[in-house]
Amino acid sequence: MRINLVAKVALAISFVASTETAGVTAILRRIRNALFSAGAGNPSPTSAPGLERWLHHGVYLEQLGGQEKEHLTMRAEEWHLVSGAVSMRGRRPTDEDTMVVVAAIHSHRNIRIQALFDGHGGPNVAQFAANRLQSLFARQKGYSRRDLEKICRALDEELKKNNVRRGGSTGVIMVIEKVEKPEKVIVRGRQILKDPGLTPLKEHYRKQAGPAEEITLGTSETPFRLHVANVGDSRAMLVLEDEYYEMTKDHKPEDPEEKSRILRAGASVTDSEGTSVPRIDGSLALSRSFGDFSLKQGSGSTPDAVISTPDVRQFYAGYNDLLVLFCDGVTEPVASSWPQVAAYTREIFVQTGDVVKTAVALAEQAYSAGSQDNLSAVVTRLRPDPAEVPVATLHAHAWMRGILRTVHTEDWSHRLQTENKNFFLPLF
Repeated sequence: MRINLVAKVALAISFVASTETAGVTAILRRIRNALFSAGAGNPSPTSAPGLERWLHHGVYLEQLGGQEKEHLTMRAEEWHLVSGAVSMRGRRPTDEDTMVVVAAIHSHRNIRIQALFDGHGGPNVAQFAANRLQSLFARQKGYSRRDLEKICRALDEELKKNNVRRGGSTGVIMVIEKVEKPEKVIVRGRQILKDPGLTPLKEHYRKQAGPAEEITLGTSETPFRLHVANVGDSRAMLVLEDEYYEMTKDHKPEDPEEKSRILRAGASVTDSEGTSVPRIDGSLALSRSFGDFSLKQGSGSTPDAVISTPDVRQFYAGYNDLLVLFCDGVTEPVASSWPQVAAYTREIFVQTGDVVKTAVALAEQAYSAGSQDNLSAVVTRLRPDPAEVPVATLHAHAWMRGILRTVHTEDWSHRLQTENKNFFLPLF
């Protein structure tokens, strides 16, 4: 497969600014290998983690009439998680989505972190977010609502500090907590309510949410608490045998509460009638995001038109439940709404029992239905017994003119260093 030399040089330069690299030696090794393999079909071996995934990612493949297609997938088994993730450029010229398939903080052994960031105006903000998320969590003592709000604010501050000012990104962050001590909580459906009168997110498949009730977390039936923070329109869903639960709500300019805040900031929201998409000052079709600093000019008592404050909600989950993070491209086609995504997730997983195949099927279905966006998803099964040996495998498949041209595999198990260390496993 030919890789565009100019793209490789640009890629090599981008590594210099990458926060993921571990020093000058790693940077130079990446540049050397990127340039060395410009005229070859395969990259040369290297110990620099992540080089091959960049070289084989479709964003750097030379365009052939827009007919190429690729999947970048990751399978990871670690702790109580069996996760499958897919990144698919789709019909876009570049891929701006990033994921954290799993991350861990040594000081909090009973939690794992997953995230999906959907960039716009370039991949820089989403890539920065995925690379920095684990370190931002490591600075916090906990993962409460306030902690998650601090993390999201800190991410925006880090973007400014590092002069990552082009474009923006939505994001959904999930903290999966194994509850160690039994705890009484009030729930409606699967959503944990701090206030029994709080109206939960719409959740249904065959039934609507019932009345609020008290349950005990930390039992064999209720082992996990999910802390879900979302900014923008990246999404999270809990899929069970016969129902599903939406765990996020999109932040759009036409939402009455969001629109009121935007107008108070002195910005405008375009008319939502007809076929136009409501936008802030005619530009951004989101009311919350990371980056997008041109719309964050508030000072003093004047709020920003766009904010990075997340909505934070809690849910509980059981063993063998499915957690799904996905970008809005998955539901871009009219026929791919939340209920359809939930039903298709369940159908494919029942057929295959494979989280990677399920994630790929979600992306492929949206692509076949005409989605014009990047496509990414993470599907996770919560297993009863923790994995004895952590395993992570990256696969890259690329098609050109309908013919499978490249199949590439890497063992990424070395990234899951669980003994006395923080770690994170990215995919982008």
